[in-house]
Amino acid sequence: MAVLRRGFLAGVPGALALPLATRLAYAGGGDNLQARGPSQAFAGLEQGHEVAPFRVEHIGRLERGGRTILLRGPGSERFELEVLLRDTAGPTPPGESDTFAVFVKNAGNGSISTDESQGLCAMAVAAHLREHEATIDKAGFLTMRERAKAYASDLG
Repeated sequence: MAVLRRGFLAGVPGALALPLATRLAYAGGGDNLQARGPSQAFAGLEQGHEVAPFRVEHIGRLERGGRTILLRGPGSERFELEVLLRDTAGPTPPGESDTFAVFVKNAGNGSISTDESQGLCAMAVAAHLREHEATIDKAGFLTMRERAKAYASDLG
């Protein structure tokens, strides 16, 4: 089937806008912190804690095998990190401790390059977790592969 240039170009704006819209939705594009429920302390991290130049805005409850941490940068950009169990045979996250993997949640499924400052923040969070691993209850956490298998229909 031949694809006309005009037909192809008509879809380009939508294809470019979708990842951006998805990233904004994941990062809580508006101040929708109430919909996330109360922020929870985790491994010595809590709302207002500074991680490099970023500030923790919200820490979610353990859900679908991981915890989501919403952060705000110095330029007011928001992004999310996700803490899962480390899996040496699975995808390599930007931040790792002996037990945990810290991924940047950018809705790219590995196809979107990680923003360098967000990757560095994931490394800093992993270093923090490394210091507190002995005190963290690991029950309920899953690896990326375990979660993908357990929640395949939910994760799309």
